[in-house]
Amino acid sequence: MGHGPDPEGFGLMPSPNAPSHPVAIILPVHDRLEATKLCILAGMTEVLAVPGARLFAVIDPRSNLAMRDMVAQLVRQWPGQFGVLESGARLSPSQAVNLGQISCPGHDIVLLKPEAILPKTWLGRLVEDAYSRPDIGTVTPLTARASINSFPHPFIDNLRPFDLDIDAVDAAFRGDRLHCIAVPTTEGACLYMRRAWLDAIGGQAFETHNWIGAALSGGSLGEGWINTVTPNLYVGEHDEPELGQDQSSERHGDTAAARPDPLRSARIYRYIRLLGQARAPKILHVSHAMGGGVEQHISELAEHFSQLAAHIVLSPHGEQGLIRIRLGIARQADQIILNPKKDHADLVRLLRSIGITAVHIHHMMDLGPEILDLAGPLGATSLVTVHDYYGLGGNPTLTDRRGRYPGSYSPKLSRPARLLPFGPSAKTLRAQFHRLIQGADRVIFPSNATKAIFDQAGMRAEASAIIARHIEPASRAQKRPAKFSKKPLYKIGVLGAISREKGADLLQQLAKHTKSHNFPLQFYLIGYANKPLQGVETSGPYKAEALAGLIRRQALDLVLFPAQCPETYSYTLSSALASGLAIIAPNLGAFPERLSGRANTLIFNHLAPADRVLAKIMAFIENMAEGLQQNAPCFEGDGSRHDFYKSEYIAITSPRAEVAPSRQAALDILDLVRIIDRPADRPRPWRNALALWLWRLNANPAIHWLSHLIPYPALRFFKRILTRTSIRDLTQTKT
Repeated sequence: MGHGPDPEGFGLMPSPNAPSHPVAIILPVHDRLEATKLCILAGMTEVLAVPGARLFAVIDPRSNLAMRDMVAQLVRQWPGQFGVLESGARLSPSQAVNLGQISCPGHDIVLLKPEAILPKTWLGRLVEDAYSRPDIGTVTPLTARASINSFPHPFIDNLRPFDLDIDAVDAAFRGDRLHCIAVPTTEGACLYMRRAWLDAIGGQAFETHNWIGAALSGGSLGEGWINTVTPNLYVGEHDEPELGQDQSSERHGDTAAARPDPLRSARIYRYIRLLGQARAPKILHVSHAMGGGVEQHISELAEHFSQLAAHIVLSPHGEQGLIRIRLGIARQADQIILNPKKDHADLVRLLRSIGITAVHIHHMMDLGPEILDLAGPLGATSLVTVHDYYGLGGNPTLTDRRGRYPGSYSPKLSRPARLLPFGPSAKTLRAQFHRLIQGADRVIFPSNATKAIFDQAGMRAEASAIIARHIEPASRAQKRPAKFSKKPLYKIGVLGAISREKGADLLQQLAKHTKSHNFPLQFYLIGYANKPLQGVETSGPYKAEALAGLIRRQALDLVLFPAQCPETYSYTLSSALASGLAIIAPNLGAFPERLSGRANTLIFNHLAPADRVLAKIMAFIENMAEGLQQNAPCFEGDGSRHDFYKSEYIAITSPRAEVAPSRQAALDILDLVRIIDRPADRPRPWRNALALWLWRLNANPAIHWLSHLIPYPALRFFKRILTRTSIRDLTQTKT
């Protein structure tokens, strides 16, 4: 018998053998009175139901009087089934196992944390699992705070979904019984050890202070025995971690990509069962695969409503027309790869099994009508958020050949600066997007300016259109501008990935004029540009959550937005507003309305030449230094709904009453296995590596002359042929 993955694979468990030994539960108790009492009561319910079972509380000298009194009272209540083991010192979990072996030599041993939250019939099912194969030595349930056996996402600390109680979660684990799965190592609040295995290893002492013994690590239980996880039981814990808190890298010292994951199929099956049974909204977020503000909005929306709704993400995968369904926003969330055309029937059945109640489309790039029209066959609500201008013809920034928005919309703007080297025509994209918004229950514009441009383009969705700013965490709340101080040198920060459309050329010209006029300004780019910028110090790519700290560390005096395209929202502006610094921004897109009436704020004409913009900046700084009030103009005609997400989003995405239950019928095990275990086409890593090498070569100041020889459109064209992954993501991923 080997120690690798279960040779029988994922599937229904055969009938278990009769147990060879009764069970003794070992529960070390310390100072958590209420949690410990709940654990004992839940444990004793099962002890009374399982023949021969007993529960022992391990008491040590540091156990407080209240704990001792509580345990003594329960011993009197169940004198034959509940007992006490005294120890001379506080024991580690492994030492508690040794004490249990000595005290109960004829029993299987269950080591239980007092923080464990136990569902009904937990012990009986655990015994069945332990005896489902003759070579099983140990069994561990799925749990929230663990490693390979964490649920619903692996290698991450999870919250129980939707704040469900333990029995509501357990409903997805009852009924069909799956194989226990061999794993190299486990952690958790509950560990079952069969007496036959303990006898086989000679009752050797466990030497670790973790909740697994040294004999369990690496799958080495001794010849002929395996360490397993049961996908038939979920055990919760009190004091569950914050959402998505990933401590596994610190605890295990490896990366998720390098970890084996034999539980994947069973875990996905259980999670889909849980989602299908939960009454909470299940939202399918449809997006491109290029990161940026779209990904950030989905992530922050999902985090804000993490316990009120499930969030599934669908996006393109690789370069072969495939799609990826990610069962959550955590980077460790399980993924399923499908061909949307060949596997369309399976895709719809999968999403029906999940119980998708709303399809929220954030982007249509690289996605065909078989994806954009999913709300219909799912009987789901349809929402569209407009993140850029791609739907007007393929040009997401509406900039012309010079990389500038001319000041008003024109159909000609869909022709130059095409985002995709290949893809649908501008006419096809417009038709697809028009049909999409006409059929949507809600079309959400992040700013008044965005809706105005779509209205000018004839893309009206008046009946369903609303203007609602993105929901953001409290850490980016707008601060009152700080007092501006007179200084001999002012440091102006620019934030983010700066392309030509985002103002790289304007920033370069401002730095050049500053040097030639000897103005007391220093430009610092927190991020990176599409080419080397002379006179601008650059930090390089950063993670979005690190931006606030980078702004503080650089001791900026002002933040400049040199954008030449109409931003629909701008998350970097949110970070600037949260910093309280003076802000300089163009008079297009969302900037004028989001900066309306703000102190220490300059709005400039984005079409003005660089020397005129620089003159305005210098006058702005000098006036603030003299204590003169410098306010942005007040924006008139704001039609935005500030309460939309808080008051309506969950209600809109909730299940429709008219959807027939049969349309949500779950896939059976065989169908689900066929879908989730389908071989995935992986993006070729050499493409990402080559694209990153080209970008670094172009951005190298030592050979900045090269950037003048390779036109920017050509560089972008070849980069997007190679990969759609953003430069920021490429620099943070090993290729």
